[in-house]
Amino acid sequence: MTRLEELIRSARRLRPATREAYLGAVRSFVAFAGTAPARWTTAAAEAWYVDQCKATSQAAATSRLFGLKKASRRFAEVDGGRDFAGPVEADRGKAKVRPQRSLTIAEADRLTKSAASDDTWAGRRDLVVILLAIRGGLRCDEIGEARWEDLAGNRLTVHGKGGRDEAITLDKLTVEALRCWAALRRRTEGPVVVRQFASVADDGLGGIQLRMSTAGIADIIKARTEAAGIENCTPHALRHTCGTLLIAAGVPLVRVSKHLRHRDVNTTMNYYVHDLKSEAGDAPGDALDKLFEGGGKDGEG
Repeated sequence: MTRLEELIRSARRLRPATREAYLGAVRSFVAFAGTAPARWTTAAAEAWYVDQCKATSQAAATSRLFGLKKASRRFAEVDGGRDFAGPVEADRGKAKVRPQRSLTIAEADRLTKSAASDDTWAGRRDLVVILLAIRGGLRCDEIGEARWEDLAGNRLTVHGKGGRDEAITLDKLTVEALRCWAALRRRTEGPVVVRQFASVADDGLGGIQLRMSTAGIADIIKARTEAAGIENCTPHALRHTCGTLLIAAGVPLVRVSKHLRHRDVNTTMNYYVHDLKSEAGDAPGDALDKLFEGGGKDGEG
């Protein structure tokens, strides 16, 4: 194990999936540049990043670069070495980056109704996944981390990026879907979204309490969007849709930023500036209730 790997493994407040992603980036860089610290230079990091861009997508290469930057910073802070990857910038000019897709209100409504029409065990679970993503704005890993103990009325404590726990307000439909799901499984503790096992039919309680993986939740979203006739929709597009719909409903930018748990309101501004309508409005949960009840305006967000 190289020193860079050790530094990532010892880093605090990294989610397991993030830690593994960062370790993958570090191993890739070391295989490219060599194991000797003397070979860990800015020039080597830049060459590695260019190579990654050629071998995979721009987004994947940039994500790996972030992992290497984390290791590089710790190398400087802990070992007194040089932050060799710090100066490397993700040059988005070298590749076209497709703008994040956002569903229209009609598509979001169709997706929700399509999932709700499936009254099976998996259907009830999948509806919760869809609503937490499209109305709660949760990422796939955050949905996987959600536990019944995190829910209090219409408030859900989300275990987010960087180990931060923040509470959000859920809309009425999401709260009702969670209530029905809890009643079906007869559980109010443990992970909210779980895998379905053969034992489900035996004990009627939802089987083993094994939470869904991030990849499993992404598969649910992919299957449900395709079933609703919605193409080219990534899991993160549902989170983006949440922000777009809130702004369309007139929720103030600061409240949208808080609901999406952005560290900086400027992040929200960068993503949704084209959707800004108003600086006055309801709380996120109430705004979504009204938006869908009223039919909304069917336009791209």
